[in-house]
Amino acid sequence: MCLRVNLALLYLLVPFIINSQVDSDSLAVSISKLFIVTADNIDFTYKYQPKYILSSDIQKDGDLKKKGFELILNSEANHFDTIPVAFPNYKVVNAIQDKTFIDSLYNNTQLYVHNLGYQGVLLPNPYHATYTVYSSLSDEQKRVAFFPKYLDFLTGKKRSVKKDDKDITNTIPFYSGNYFQDNDVKIEDFLNHKILFFTNNFKEDHQKLLQAFRNKKMNLEIIESFKKTSITSTQKLTPDSLYFINDIAEEQYILRKKSIKKSISVWQKESILPLVNLNQISYDIWDCRKVIEPSVQSLINQNLVFAKTDSSILEKDFLFIVTDKELSGKELNDKLNEDNYRNIILITNDLINVAKGFNNNRKPDVIISALNPSDLVWEYLIEGLFSSFKINGKQTLPNSLIAVDYKLAILPKLRLGHSFPIEEGLNPDSLNKIDEIIKEAIRSKDTPGAQILIARKGNIIYQKSFGHLEYNQKEKVDNDKLYDLASVTKLIGTFPMVMKLYEDESLNIEEKIGHYLHELDTTNKREITVKELLIHQSGLKSFIPFHYNAIDYEQLKSPLFSGRFSSVYNIKIDKHYFQNGHAQYRKDIFQEKKDSTFNIKVCNSVYMNPNYIDSIYSQLYNSPLLENKSYLYSDLGYMLLDKIIEKQSNTTIDSLFYNQFSIPLGASKLVYNPLEKYSISQIVPTENDLPFRKELLRGYVHDQTTAMMGGVAAHAGLFSNAEDLAKMSQMLLNKGSYGGFHFLQPSTIERFTKVVNPGNRRGIGVDKPETDPDKESPVSRFASPSSYGHSGFTGTLVWIDPEYDLIFIFLSNRVYPRAYNRGLIEENIRTKIQDVVYKSIMDKNIHDRLSATQN
Repeated sequence: MCLRVNLALLYLLVPFIINSQVDSDSLAVSISKLFIVTADNIDFTYKYQPKYILSSDIQKDGDLKKKGFELILNSEANHFDTIPVAFPNYKVVNAIQDKTFIDSLYNNTQLYVHNLGYQGVLLPNPYHATYTVYSSLSDEQKRVAFFPKYLDFLTGKKRSVKKDDKDITNTIPFYSGNYFQDNDVKIEDFLNHKILFFTNNFKEDHQKLLQAFRNKKMNLEIIESFKKTSITSTQKLTPDSLYFINDIAEEQYILRKKSIKKSISVWQKESILPLVNLNQISYDIWDCRKVIEPSVQSLINQNLVFAKTDSSILEKDFLFIVTDKELSGKELNDKLNEDNYRNIILITNDLINVAKGFNNNRKPDVIISALNPSDLVWEYLIEGLFSSFKINGKQTLPNSLIAVDYKLAILPKLRLGHSFPIEEGLNPDSLNKIDEIIKEAIRSKDTPGAQILIARKGNIIYQKSFGHLEYNQKEKVDNDKLYDLASVTKLIGTFPMVMKLYEDESLNIEEKIGHYLHELDTTNKREITVKELLIHQSGLKSFIPFHYNAIDYEQLKSPLFSGRFSSVYNIKIDKHYFQNGHAQYRKDIFQEKKDSTFNIKVCNSVYMNPNYIDSIYSQLYNSPLLENKSYLYSDLGYMLLDKIIEKQSNTTIDSLFYNQFSIPLGASKLVYNPLEKYSISQIVPTENDLPFRKELLRGYVHDQTTAMMGGVAAHAGLFSNAEDLAKMSQMLLNKGSYGGFHFLQPSTIERFTKVVNPGNRRGIGVDKPETDPDKESPVSRFASPSSYGHSGFTGTLVWIDPEYDLIFIFLSNRVYPRAYNRGLIEENIRTKIQDVVYKSIMDKNIHDRLSATQN
């Protein structure tokens, strides 16, 4: 990843000789060749143009080259940043408490400057009235010196600098034995020792430098040679270097983003932050920034999806004021008089100026502030507001707010955040192989598209969407699209609900299910225990084709299936399996239109008589059991769990799940029957279900039995995107806590995720890695024994590994357009990608395991 920067000026300094014979125009042209500017700051109307362009848009490269410029850097990063953020500037450094991180800023600056072939960097400090110089010399020498801007050395003026000036810190040598002290700051020192300059105005600074030479009667010798250097140099760091990063520019990019987070500070009058009960909050947002991008309102709304939005609320909990400029007293008064707000939260990146507007007005109850002009700052301020990372910045309050009884807060991390793979101990170069694998799978039509998410140590470090919703490539997959989770519902929905009932003593997993369901008293199912259902060791059959049992066999003149295709057997079920195209479903069970009798919507054009649900359970109750209770995966056991959960909770499964888990987690996209909450365009299609529903399923659950149960069941029915799945997964990985809520006890999760029976790899409600090398494992062989998760028929997988503090989520619609497409399974795409993830982890213990496994 390259560094994306907005550098507007870089002086490349070479030895000069006095030569009054050179004419003024030649001097101006020569000086212009010492500059490098960003493509964004070029003024093509100016008479003199810089030779070297720092390109931040690869699409502009061709045009720039045609105009005679040489390109120094092509940066394809996603954000417009400014270089002072990455270099350790005065105020940012003073706001960060992490000394190790500050050292990493300085170390990287030294490497960065050295990589360019220069001895130091001079740049204007946007938060302090100084220029700052960074040296690339040895650690024994001072690294930073501040020079007041009033020196005006670029114009050739001299002014005395006293050492006790508040703008002066320790001075710095640029070469052995030579120091800048007092009056010693001269333009010649910068020119002779290759000091880099940054500014935002090439035209103005070109004139300044030109005037400096004219005033001092100095001229430039024509530059004989000029070594073009790149920020992304070929020089590599050693494995023992900081963060194991092989690219100084990439490290620069990471440090820049981290510096924003680490310098963010919070002051509050009372303990208002962190925000916990997000679903109970009522609020307004007042965004009065100069440029309303990125959309802070959408960022806040995404975190408050279940908050109160009733416009009739007379007194709202919060007013979020987002601003980068001073607000007038009238503006504030008018806004605060519109509604009553219990608390005002000020979100800003320029507190010194913004605070002036509050002089004669109500002061904010909470201030969350960053020191950064970058667009990135708003995203991180909102992440910090909702506790996605720890906040412990130590900025100082401006004088206008010192009298207020604010306390500088240290806030914990409570929710998933975002980070870089390298920051959480994964090799980003290794992870690039994921893209290759999934793109090849899409090319091979193993699936039209996919979402992949990796989280480690509480942070999402990889989140990408690939391909399209269908092979026609009309709609691209993005991170908001919802996938049918299929049997991942067992892990994400049923598993936590069962544990909650267990903790509430409403459910005893050792109890026989006949104790809970008295209708089983006369059946062979009454002696099965709840635990046996959860570990798939109940003796139940794996499957009953309830939808096929609803076919009108009286009108069917030939068998339902055949091993050969023909004009009659024209619906392909599998490679060598075809369904009779004349088969029709019983009219007392299904019809095309909804009415008072047929009121269960199975899909767009199929409605079912709810009486058939009783028939479904009757078929289940009367089904035979296996001779022994060996492990056999079965959805039938979860159909019995469905009834037990609803009876013991006295509510429906979907209602219990939403109230106990989805809403407190803030996981609005983790839903049953998604068409009730989202448009069809947000939902990924699954199968073109020719055998049963005769239509492409989009928003209706793929599992036939769940569809006939109204879309809600214990074994299938949930839809989600990867990010909301990650919230539930992180809660489980956190041993029951997330966002300040305590959902479950650590001891409960520990008990339920252990293998309980020899010969059965399953935990109580979860799948586990297969430890027998002769048996097929559902996941990577590198997964730890403590890990657990579940896969889904539609091409989904969620895997949680406590040993490595790791979450892996893979979502696809491999059943599109037909379920017999097994390419994703046969090529082990999910496992291959998971192997890449484990191999990218740089912890020593996993490398020991990798070696042992591969040997």
